[in-house]
Amino acid sequence: MIAFSKLALAAAIYWPDARSALAEFARVLGAHGRLVLCFTSKDSLQQKNFARHGLTLYTAGEVQQLLQAAGLQAIGATSHTDRHRKFWCVPARNTIEGEA
Repeated sequence: MIAFSKLALAAAIYWPDARSALAEFARVLGAHGRLVLCFTSKDSLQQKNFARHGLTLYTAGEVQQLLQAAGLQAIGATSHTDRHRKFWCVPARNTIEGEA
């Protein structure tokens, strides 16, 4: 089966079932595969009207815990700012053999 060695994800954490989504990302990553997940910070999104309609908002620490629960080891987190928002990028690596 095909396994990915790298995944780049933008705003993929707001799905209704983030735990299942992250578990699927971990599943398709090969052994020692890496991913980076970038998402707008909870503080920035709380100021947006559209975020009140069903989005689950996370801090960088909460995302790191979700990644760990999915079998991924968060390597760190870096914050970035553009003119619209603050966002986080959290790199992680697979700690279990991928099944893809």
